[in-house]
Amino acid sequence: MAYNPRFPHKLRVLRPALDEYGQPTFDENGDPAFSTLVLDRVVMTDGIEFGEPTFNYDGSYKTESVEEIEWGYRTSTGGFHDSGEVAEANYKIATPLFLNPLYTGDVLEMTDYDRTLRMEVLKKTSYNWGANIWVKDVKN
Repeated sequence: MAYNPRFPHKLRVLRPALDEYGQPTFDENGDPAFSTLVLDRVVMTDGIEFGEPTFNYDGSYKTESVEEIEWGYRTSTGGFHDSGEVAEANYKIATPLFLNPLYTGDVLEMTDYDRTLRMEVLKKTSYNWGANIWVKDVKN
């Protein structure tokens, strides 16, 4: 993938691992276990973001499966309003368009220029060419 200054960093989505009964699982230390979510990134005509989405013959988005996706910072503090409720987010980030839903409790392992952060998803909103995701620090 070509470098894009709008999305200079990489992230992967970690979803809590569940057993066959839908209950959370834990590792040998008693910490919650996570599995990496494979994302369905929409293929754009220019390969990453500034082109148009591409479509299959049936009109559905053409996608590629990836374990990491590009991202960029948008804001560094503040909240968002959702049906009258206010949730505090540490960051709002943007990504190219991907079709998977994200849920509260999913964790983003985000690598920027000089560090790796683990952030909890609060909300994802998709739009024409990408998505905005509000996240907060993971508390241990």
